Amino acid sequence: MVKKSKSKIKKKKKSINKKIKRKIKKYATKYNAKIGCWNCDEIYTIKIVKGINVPEYLQTMNPKCRRCECKTLRIYAEYKMEKEILRELILHTRLEQSHEVQHPPSDHSHYG
Repeated sequence: MVKKSKSKIKKKKKSINKKIKRKIKKYATKYNAKIGCWNCDEIYTIKIVKGINVPEYLQTMNPKCRRCECKTLRIYAEYKMEKEILRELILHTRLEQSHEVQHPPSDHSHYG
């Protein structure tokens, strides 16, 4: 009696929800996001459906780079920061190596 009507209502709600989700996917607005490839240093923008953030998109879709077709894409802010840190580390090690060449450590000097 009453139970049958409730189950019909639930089925109708599910079908309506599916239709709404399809419409959202079909007419969803998109936004542009910058990403960078760690392998080839290519920076470009991609279009992402609103409601999904960039890290979530990169994890779920796992897109390939347009140039080298690798899967090392990162968010632009992270990409830029990591490249900057790497550049500083390389410069620091080069400075240390050049300093060691100019002033090699001697066995006769000691402290204390």
